[in-house]
Amino acid sequence: MLSALVSAGIAVTIWSRRTAPGAVSLFVNMLGLIFWSGTYAAMWSSTTLQKQLFWLDLSTLGAVIIPATFITFSLQVSRNERFLTRWLMYLLTIEPATSLLLQWTNNSHHLVYGPAQLWVTDGL
Repeated sequence: MLSALVSAGIAVTIWSRRTAPGAVSLFVNMLGLIFWSGTYAAMWSSTTLQKQLFWLDLSTLGAVIIPATFITFSLQVSRNERFLTRWLMYLLTIEPATSLLLQWTNNSHHLVYGPAQLWVTDGL
């Protein structure tokens, strides 16, 4: 949760400077970090396997946003926006979409992780 809170503070600061090169893509990156960290914390706080798997599946959405937004931010900050073509943006959606599809359909194929089970030790 601390990571989500720190990322939220950074996002607020970035939004106030949104006219700077790369600010919007870095802001979206921070939103992805907030979502990823928050849902991951919720996963570890959950007490049932069903809830843990729900939050794990949801956290993947935040995790897959991060790389594409960081590449976009890097190209904007380095003044290489000419590489940010529509074609590149389409290419940058392939990996996140594939990762989400694999994660959200894992019960059918177990390619991301094996059959899940909840371990209880000492009654906790």
